[in-house]
Parts: sequence; C-alpha cells; structure tokens
Amino acid sequence: MIIHKITLAFLILLLFPCLDTYGQKIRYKDFKSDISTKHYKQTIESPKYSPVIAGVCNSILLSSGYFYVGEPIRGAFVLGSGLVTSSTFIYGLIMTMSTEQGGRALMFSGVAATGLLIIWSVFDVVKIAKVKNLAYHDTNVSLSVGPDLFRINQGGGRNIAAYGLRFVINF
Repeated sequence: MIIHKITLAFLILLLFPCLDTYGQKIRYKDFKSDISTKHYKQTIESPKYSPVIAGVCNSILLSSGYFYVGEPIRGAFVLGSGLVTSSTFIYGLIMTMSTEQGGRALMFSGVAATGLLIIWSVFDVVKIAKVKNLAYHDTNVSLSVGPDLFRINQGGGRNIAAYGLRFVINF
C-alpha cells in the first residue's frame, strides 16, 4: 500500500514538469486573426521568442523553428512536407541516373517544391514568433501548477516531510 503511494507521488513529480500547464499556453491559432504585426518593433521590448532565432533555426534545419516557438504539431507537418518534397527530388535524381523518361522534370519539381517550402516556412515561423510575443505582451496573466515538497513543523523540534501542489498566479 505504501509502495503504491510512493510510486504515485513519484509519477506525479515526474509528469507535472512535462505537462507544463498545457491548457495555459498561448497558441498561434488562437491569436493569428486578432493581432497585427505591423508595429512589432515599437511594441515589444523583451520578446519571449526571438523571430531571428526562429527563422535561422528553421532555415538551417527544417521545422526546428516551430519547435522553438512552441508549435510542434505545425512543425511536424512542415517536416513531413519537407520529407515528401525531398523524396520527390531524390526519386527524380534516381530516375535521371537510370535514364528513365521524366526523371529530370521530377527532380527539378522536387528542388523547386523543397525551396519554396523552406522559404515559406521561414516567413511563417517568424510571423508566429511575432504574434506569440504580442500575445504574451497583451496577456500578462499566467497560471502554473506544479508539485511541491516541503517540511511541516510539528512543534518540539519535529519536522515531517509533506508533498502537495503549488499554484502560482502572476498578474
């Protein structure tokens, strides 16, 4: 019985940092139509996500910028699209080397599609970083929940260890 409680406490302590208040995160799709990035430089002083870092990461390694700005699902779709367009190029290259008909066209279409995808994704991730920074700037309220271990003074010099949840609200 005690082992089950210890195991449960350990799992809670292990999983809560992984959850990171999932429901409280600012998502791009919630704010993309409400926020304009025209006056971005005048509004944001200390951004949470750097648009430059997001764009550079995304141009070096496709979809890594999306993971940086906290949009992993969108990043996975872009990465999948990049794999498909790169595979089209490789298949066209193989067809060209084996002198099959239509290999060059397939190879060049794969190169063009991959290049366009990279360019679009860099502009997209920079816009996402800007919109999320503006959303964080507009909403300064945050809530976080996490595990906490603390000692309770029982009097007479007796302290016992206790565990529970910590709620933090910032305005």
